[in-house]
Amino acid sequence: MHALLRIGEGVIMISDSQPGIAVAPGGNVHVCLDFDDVADMTKKFEALAVNGKITLPLHDTFWGAKFGMLTDAFGVSWMFNSRIEKA
Repeated sequence: MHALLRIGEGVIMISDSQPGIAVAPGGNVHVCLDFDDVADMTKKFEALAVNGKITLPLHDTFWGAKFGMLTDAFGVSWMFNSRIEKA
């Protein structure tokens, strides 16, 4: 599904395409942001979505996180991820 590279305090995540979805040359890069706070992530997701396109709304995932994807007004693709703490 993906690879995770740690560089100092930073993290770079690398992923292939979703099954059945063609990847156009030049459109195969997403910037992935990982948050500790779901509310903070939601605020930033909504801000980047202005004049852009939400491709996957924020939702709970099978890996225990809230996750969503969008393309901003400048054509940059973003992925947002925040772990959900279990009670």
